[in-house]
Order: sequence, then structure tokens, then C-alpha cells
Amino acid sequence: MLANAFVEDGLYDYSLNVYDKVKPKIILTSMKREVYKKKGDLVSMINQHLDALEFRETEILMAQTFLQNSLGYDDEKVE
Repeated sequence: MLANAFVEDGLYDYSLNVYDKVKPKIILTSMKREVYKKKGDLVSMINQHLDALEFRETEILMAQTFLQNSLGYDDEKVE
């Protein structure tokens, strides 16, 4: 709740610091990647997806979908 309050106020770095102190890490990767997305830090957002794969390989489909949606990739437009 504290991390979400920081996000609502645009204090993304404070939110990330809260998440860094909480466990289990797998749950936090999804929360942190949303903060990085709102912050506009795409490199860190992508790294969070890759970190999630370290915990569970089944995260690959979710990572692919999220990245496609977040980065504006569209299979229909690719020839």
C-alpha cells in the first residue's frame, strides 16, 4: 500500500525502494515493472521481465505479451 501511495504521487523511486525491501521477489517483479513503465524507464522495465524468468520460466508468455503491449509492437504491421 505504501509503494502504491508513492506511485500515485509520482514518487516512483520511493516506490521502488519499498519494493526492494519486501519479499517474495517474484511477486514484486510485476509490481516493479509497472512502476518502471510509468516512470518511463524502459530498460529497467525490460530487466524486470527478464528477472521474472529467473524465478519461473513460465513467465515467458506474460513477458512477451507485456513487452509487445508496452513497446507498441504489432505483428499485423510487420511484413
